[in-house]
Amino acid sequence: MQQTIALADAVFRLMFDQLGAGIPELMPDMNALLADAKINDAINESFAVDKHNESAGRLAAVAKDLGIQDKAIADKVADAAQENATLTEFLRNTVQGLKKTISSLHPGKLPRIMETALICHIAAVLQQAGERYNAVASGNNERGGQMAPLSLTRLKEIVSGGKSELTPKDLKRLAEYLPYINEAMLEGGITSPKRQAAFLAQIIHETDDLKTLEEYSEGPGYFDNYEGGADFHGRGAIQLTHRSNYAEAGKALDLPLTQKPDLAKKPEHAFDIAQWYWNENNLNDPADDSEFKKITKAINGGYTGEADREQLYDRARKTLDAD
Repeated sequence: MQQTIALADAVFRLMFDQLGAGIPELMPDMNALLADAKINDAINESFAVDKHNESAGRLAAVAKDLGIQDKAIADKVADAAQENATLTEFLRNTVQGLKKTISSLHPGKLPRIMETALICHIAAVLQQAGERYNAVASGNNERGGQMAPLSLTRLKEIVSGGKSELTPKDLKRLAEYLPYINEAMLEGGITSPKRQAAFLAQIIHETDDLKTLEEYSEGPGYFDNYEGGADFHGRGAIQLTHRSNYAEAGKALDLPLTQKPDLAKKPEHAFDIAQWYWNENNLNDPADDSEFKKITKAINGGYTGEADREQLYDRARKTLDAD
């Protein structure tokens, strides 16, 4: 049973890491995988005797091979996937469902009938997830011409520089934001390495390494000078400020931002607002020409935090092979 769960874990990790990569031939066929792992054979046998140790070994070997395959292709690029967020949510819900099913079992050795039923359930879930993944990946492959969606591995590298300073809370937040970042970049045509490097460097700086989607206050009255008053201080991934900008963004994105400015700091809107501002100021053009300083001026109004922005930009260009 433990080996079957480990195999399912390996498959889902591979799907998440390669989500939207558009390289379906690099994902195992679920039916072939389950057959190779001898799961279908094991369903009809009892795991209580030693002769099934070989089957357990095969499961472990297949899971190990998946891990090696995942590492080998994790940094490959392909086409963007519009369905990323939907599929990510489906996979997460599926994994949570499996966790609930497994955690509800009584500790100790399972009766054969219960073990068989659970293995059948896991096999069916893997097949369904594989079909959903391949449908998205195949569709992405047909689109072509765009960089792959940003992976969590690359986002972590850009934010931390490869250092081990990210806490579990930080990693959870990055994973939560990643689908919204990818959706925003796709929507805004920020799909080349140069454009993504510039965009990511700016939003990571503006959000203090993606720790906040709202401007920090330095004390009473700090926000009072914004047009429209303190209600229109910086929010979102690009720290949208001033009532007029809230009104324009709200109109463009069909959001009541002047009535409910706090909507701008919700992850599902924060990155979309950032790409709106990016395109409203035609920032893909200077990104294509590597004119990063011009982008900083358009976003900041000056060059506050220029050293940190430039450092993030250099790191993002290297991580995304933008040079």
